[in-house]
Amino acid sequence: TGGIAGMGILGMHDEADIGEKKFKASHAGGYDATEGVELVAAADVDEDKLRRFGTAWEIPADRQYVGHEPMLEAEDLDIVSVCTPSYLHADHVIDAARSAADPGLIWCEKPIASSVSDAERMVAVCEETDTELLVNHSFRFTTKLRRLKDLVQTQNLLGDVHAVATQFRMELLRNFTHLLDTLVYLLDARASQVSGYITGENEAVDSLEALGVIQVDRTGRSNQVGIDTRQLSRPDDPIASIPQSEYRAPVRAVRDRLVDDIGDDAGIVLFGSVARGEADRASDLDFFV
Repeated sequence: TGGIAGMGILGMHDEADIGEKKFKASHAGGYDATEGVELVAAADVDEDKLRRFGTAWEIPADRQYVGHEPMLEAEDLDIVSVCTPSYLHADHVIDAARSAADPGLIWCEKPIASSVSDAERMVAVCEETDTELLVNHSFRFTTKLRRLKDLVQTQNLLGDVHAVATQFRMELLRNFTHLLDTLVYLLDARASQVSGYITGENEAVDSLEALGVIQVDRTGRSNQVGIDTRQLSRPDDPIASIPQSEYRAPVRAVRDRLVDDIGDDAGIVLFGSVARGEADRASDLDFFV
């Protein structure tokens, strides 16, 4: 039996198609296509998406849960899929591993977490509870990559590998993790040293500079970017000014962590779709610190 937490684009593909189509390339589709596995429950904080998802995948109404906690309390699950935004992965994986649902496997979307410390906590708790943690680096399971691994490792196609240069055009903390995991998989090794750089324009910096929120000093070899405090206002409770209330708790959690790490003098600007009140479940939290 399987349960899914999070009905976003990974739980069931594009937001507009939730409740309208079934997609094989999704966690729900994976359960549906696998003999001996039944999708029995789902959870999400967005009740409308939850109901539409439940209708599409024929999940009984009494097994559609608003929030992951009630699902983990009520269900006895063999597998739990975590398809929520990456900054929530640590809390949701740890909650599932310690829950009464007692899953043998937690299938977590990539990246594993938004920080190394969160990832380490997830691994430690899953080890303590004897829960297998699978991160969805699905490239490993393709026929082509398995063939390439055989050529590299068994037939020694490349010889001794001392360094690897790569490039990728997707988000660093989302699809880019596929590339990193592919290298680990093919070479059966972890790098002792990593360096990298980002090419092209930085749209976030350009947008914030145009708004007068930050100042950019381009006189040196590298740009120096800082917050222009003259352009900022601080309400009594800045979190309460976020238009969509469901994003206030995660923003507060990030703010509190940054203050713990940096100190009370940390300058933090929230921008992007969450600040504008136009966010959806596929949105990231965009901060300039």
